[in-house]
Amino acid sequence: MQKALYIPTLEDIKKAKQRISKYLLKTPLRYSEPLSKLIGAEVYIKYENHNPTCAFKVRGGVNYVLKLTSQEGGVCNERSSHDLTLLAGSTGNHGQSIAYAGKLFNIPVVIAAPVGANSAKVQAMKDLGAEVVLYGKDVAETWNYCEKLAKEKNYTYVHSVDQPELFEGVGTIGLEVFEDLPDVDCFITATGGGSGLCGSSIALKNLNPKIKTYGVQASGAPAVYDSFKQKKLISHPSLNTFAEGLATRSTFEYAFNIMQKYVDDMFVVSDDEIKKSILLLLEHTHNLAEGAGAASLAGLIKNKEIFKGKKVVCVLTGGNLQMNVLREILSNESK
Repeated sequence: MQKALYIPTLEDIKKAKQRISKYLLKTPLRYSEPLSKLIGAEVYIKYENHNPTCAFKVRGGVNYVLKLTSQEGGVCNERSSHDLTLLAGSTGNHGQSIAYAGKLFNIPVVIAAPVGANSAKVQAMKDLGAEVVLYGKDVAETWNYCEKLAKEKNYTYVHSVDQPELFEGVGTIGLEVFEDLPDVDCFITATGGGSGLCGSSIALKNLNPKIKTYGVQASGAPAVYDSFKQKKLISHPSLNTFAEGLATRSTFEYAFNIMQKYVDDMFVVSDDEIKKSILLLLEHTHNLAEGAGAASLAGLIKNKEIFKGKKVVCVLTGGNLQMNVLREILSNESK
C-alpha cells in the first residue's frame, strides 16, 4: 500500500537544502537590465540551467535518493547497490535528475521516456549510466507503463509529481531566491507537473506571505492551468507543444491541492511566445533556455502590466534545448 503523501513544510525544505548542498552548488540569481526595461519592472533570472544536469529537477532527485538510502541503512549499502533499482518516467529532466542521483550513489536506474523524446536528454541519461526505454506517445502513456514495469520488476518507481521528496528538493529554489533577494515581490516559473512551482511556493509563502507566485503553462498543454482556474482536476486527451518539459495532459491531485493553497495565479503562453523568449534570453543573458526554461519569461512579457514596478524573479528552469530546434528558431527569426 502506498503511504499517504504529506505536504512538505518550510522546515522540510530547509532540511532538504542542508542535505543536497553537499552535492549541488547554489545557482546564480542575477538582475537583467535589458529585460527590466522591456517589462518595466526589476527582473531577476534564476539560472537553474547551471545545475549539473542543466535543469532544476536534479535538486529533487538528489534529495529523494539521499532520503531513500538513509532509510535503507545508508548510501551505497549492500541492498542499495545490489537490490535497489530506481525507475522514472520522464520527457528528460526528471529522468536526468534520477539518473544523476543514481550515478552519484551507485544505484542502478531505468528511465522510460516517450517515443520521440528530446534526443539530447535521452543521450544525457544514458551518459549518466541509466538504461533508457522508449515507450508511449507522451509522458502520460510512459507513466502508465512505468507503473506496470515497477510491479513486474520490483523497481522503486519515482513519479515526477506524486513524490513529496522531489517537492522538498526543488523547493530549495525558493529558499535560495529569498536568501539573495528577501524583498522579492513576485516569483514566476514554468509548470509541467508542478513540482517546481509547488515546492518554491511553499517556501516563499511561509517566509513571506506577501510574495506572489505564478505558474506558466503552454497553451497546447493547459491541463494544470485549466484545473487551477476551474478549481477541479482536468485532463486533456491530447497535447501540442514543442516544450517537452510542459507536455503533460493530466493534473495530479497532490500538486493541484498545493497550488490551490499556495499559488496566486497561472498563465498560458503559445509556443511562438516561448520561442521568442528563448531568443531574448540568449541575446540578453547569453544563456540557452529550453522551451520550459523560457516559459516564465514568456508569461512575464505577456502579462507585464501585472508586474510593473515589482521585483520579479523568473526561473530559467532548464537549458537542454536540442540544436535542431535552436536552428529552426533562429532560422524563422531571420526570415
